[in-house]
Amino acid sequence: MARKKVKLAYIANDSSRKATYKKRKKGLMKKVSELSTLCGVNACLILYSPYDAEAEVWPSSMGVHQVVTDFKGMSEIDRSKKMVNQESFLKQRINKGREQLRKQRQGNHDTEMTRILFESLAGKPLTNLSMRGLNGLGRMTQNFSKNVQRKIDRLTKNGKNSQETPKIDIQLNNMDDIKTLMKGKSWFVELEHAKMIPSMEDKNNDKKDETTSTKSFP
Repeated sequence: MARKKVKLAYIANDSSRKATYKKRKKGLMKKVSELSTLCGVNACLILYSPYDAEAEVWPSSMGVHQVVTDFKGMSEIDRSKKMVNQESFLKQRINKGREQLRKQRQGNHDTEMTRILFESLAGKPLTNLSMRGLNGLGRMTQNFSKNVQRKIDRLTKNGKNSQETPKIDIQLNNMDDIKTLMKGKSWFVELEHAKMIPSMEDKNNDKKDETTSTKSFP
């Protein structure tokens, strides 16, 4: 049976709060012990509670004193370098979440623009696209055009150096919908000039067809 998710709020019931404290205290001490053993770091734990007459410490009073002394001996900059309180910790988590959300939105937008781009190449009209969408599509088209041209230039240069005809194999984002749309079409789109360039594989296939036709019909 799955554990019930506990709401992070002050427990009003005294008996429930005391039971939770004892249970969580053991788990906290165990985690500190594991952290110190596995990572080889100096750690200590001091717990004050209304349920105990004296503060509980880990690993011992001497160990706590040593860790606190070492901490106070550090410079102010080193001491506060990675120190956080509840507020700063939550701010860090919020900023990290916002950044992840921004990247996810950007990724979704690029995926959508790529889909619309290749649907338009297949003949679907862009009448329902907003001005913002058209601007995004324009930027996407320019980026694809530059990437295609760079790859063609690089492969052509490598072909000249090796005295061999380069085999151009351009993969646009490796997206499943793009592969499905372009399946069976060995064409490369030069987006700036809106013309289709046949691949070297198609040219070879055309030569084979011409040879076969010549042999079949002398």
